[in-house]
Amino acid sequence: IDQSAVTFLPSVSQGKQSWTKSVVGRLPVRLPGETELRAFWNESGNFNPVGQRRNIWNEELGSPSANTEERGFSVSTFKGKLFLRVNQYKTNIKNDAIAGVGNPYSYISSTITAMIAARNAGLLPANFNYNYPGWNSFSDVAQAIYSTIPSRLQANIGANKNFNPNFTGSGSSLTWNPESIISPPPATPSPPARNSRPSSIPPEAGASRSVSPKTKPSRPA
Repeated sequence: IDQSAVTFLPSVSQGKQSWTKSVVGRLPVRLPGETELRAFWNESGNFNPVGQRRNIWNEELGSPSANTEERGFSVSTFKGKLFLRVNQYKTNIKNDAIAGVGNPYSYISSTITAMIAARNAGLLPANFNYNYPGWNSFSDVAQAIYSTIPSRLQANIGANKNFNPNFTGSGSSLTWNPESIISPPPATPSPPARNSRPSSIPPEAGASRSVSPKTKPSRPA
């Protein structure tokens, strides 16, 4: 492999501190029926170092992170025979992956590919009542569609952005060179820190897990 034409970018370092804070308070007096009243509050956070990823605008994303706040109270009465606990959870998740979000570039790219195929088939825009100034062939239509790429994505297109879809040639020889915004697949979410809540970072929607059964080593014959 000729590595002279390959540009190696520095690796991405990911690191973050996670903190867990908890407070529990008990009413200093006993109520009738040996009733005890307690209140509690807990805040925990964690993150998942899944590696470098990009969103639909070809912008780098940080690691998924989450913070969970829990608050509530508990009542114990009749010498501990009856116990009531009320909890409220609030979780905020940042940079997590969401399935089913439309990608504007994918639609535009597939439409451009269809326009180039129509031109190669000998079709003209006028055959479909595409009577717009400057649209003399489907090559012109393809370039017009390319200009509809949102400005936020256009700012992240280029050879130095690892994403550079482009045209080569012109007129009847115009060729569309598409590229994909590729992100590495997310890793299995890391377990939350000790004493933190398991609801902090849910697994990515649509992800599947497999569990390998434990096997015992075979004895030599």
